[in-house]
Amino acid sequence: MRRTYLSTALLCLVLSVCWMPGSAPAASGQAAAQAKSETVYAGQSAFTEDELLRFIKDLPSFRSWLHTSGEQAHPTMKGTKADFYLSPAARSWLEMRSWDPQRFCVIMGRSAAALVLETEGPESKKLYKDMPAVSESERALVLKHMGELLKAGNDIPQKK
Repeated sequence: MRRTYLSTALLCLVLSVCWMPGSAPAASGQAAAQAKSETVYAGQSAFTEDELLRFIKDLPSFRSWLHTSGEQAHPTMKGTKADFYLSPAARSWLEMRSWDPQRFCVIMGRSAAALVLETEGPESKKLYKDMPAVSESERALVLKHMGELLKAGNDIPQKK
């Protein structure tokens, strides 16, 4: 039961962004090969409390839009590393709301991973291969705002 609930929470929260082909300036040679092997998390700093609070505020609208539009955003793997897929329309939706889609992904993926780590413990890393690494500061922020995160992850209008 616990694993099912947390898997659902993870699935609800981790509707995220993938570094899409064509979303970065064209690279050549070795730089292009390196760019293809990097994930959305590569080079990203830990999220701040201000970023997390903004994410919590915007997540219900994003999830509702995904639900009604039929667009996709979900965790994926790039080789053996956690990454995310975001449809071009979902990327545009975030950009129109002044989000860097890659940063939104980082916050969503790491906050969801921190929720799972806090509730299931470190052994959950073995169960969920698409879980990104989470810093101690991110885990502390997620613990502080856990109720708000869970509410935001479940706040989508129900069909009548």
